[in-house]
Amino acid sequence: MKALLVAATATLGALASMAWATPGHASAAPPVGFAALPTGHLPADLDASAAPGRLNPGEISATVATDADDGPPARRAAGLMVSAPEAGCLSVGAYDHVAQAFLPKADDAVKAVRSERIALRGSVAVLEVVDAWADGKTSAVRDVARGEIPLAVLARAPGEFAVYGFRDGERVWIVVPTHETMSYFAAGATEMLSSSCGLARVPLDTASAQGDLATFFGTVDLVPPPAQTWWTPEGAVARRQRSIRVSVSTSRLSRDAAPLLSVVLAWTSDPVETGPGANTDPRPVREGMD
Repeated sequence: MKALLVAATATLGALASMAWATPGHASAAPPVGFAALPTGHLPADLDASAAPGRLNPGEISATVATDADDGPPARRAAGLMVSAPEAGCLSVGAYDHVAQAFLPKADDAVKAVRSERIALRGSVAVLEVVDAWADGKTSAVRDVARGEIPLAVLARAPGEFAVYGFRDGERVWIVVPTHETMSYFAAGATEMLSSSCGLARVPLDTASAQGDLATFFGTVDLVPPPAQTWWTPEGAVARRQRSIRVSVSTSRLSRDAAPLLSVVLAWTSDPVETGPGANTDPRPVREGMD
C-alpha cells in the first residue's frame, strides 16, 4: 500500500500557507520560511599542504574513534581504522560520507578527516562538524576545529524520523538521517548516490530559474529504538520498519517575490518486520505506529 504521509509547501521568504495530508500517526512540523531558517556555513576542508609532518603516538580525538588499542593485530600492524561517531559520517580523502576508513601505514601522509553527525542540544537538532588530522603510521588523531550548525525540522514521520534543513546564502542544505542505507539523487545528477553512515546531505539552489530537486529513498523504524521491542513466542527481538520516499524541491517564477520550498514524504511499502525473531503476528510493546 502506498500512502502520502506529509506534503508541505512554504514560501521561503516568509511563513506561508501550506497543504498537509497526515493520515495515521504522522506528525508534521510547521513550515519554515527561508528568512526563518537557521543559517550556517560548512567550513572549507583542511588544507592538505598545512598537514603536520607527523602526529605523536597516543593522540586521540574526542569524536573520531579508532582501533589503535583494540583492533585486530594484523590490521593495526598495517594501519589505522577510523570510525564515525554514532549517527555520523566521515570524509577522508577520496572517501566521502562513509562509516569507516582505513589509513595504511604505507601511506606516509597525514590525512584530513571530517566528521559530521546530527546531534540534539536539548530540543534543538544541530549538524556537528569536526575537522581532524589522522596519521596511519603513528595511529594518532588530532582534533583541529569543531562547530555546530542549527537545523530546522522541515517534516516529520513516525519513529522520530525527521527531515532537517539550514540555509547558506542562496542554498538550502537538506539533511536526512540514514538509519540504514539511504539512496538519493539531485536534479542534474548522472547517477544515484547512497549513504550508509548516519546522514545524507544535499544542497538545493534557490536562485536557479529552473528550480532544484533532491529525492531520497530509504527505510525508517516505525518505533524509535530502544523503545521498539517486538516479542515473538521465542523471545527474540525484531524491528518494524517501512520504506519511505522523501522529495524536496525549490522553485521560483519570475513574478514570485521569494522561492518556494516543497517537502513530500510518502510511504513506498507496507510495514514489515526484519531481524531475528521476525514473524507475522508479533505482540508490540508499543502500539499504534502504523
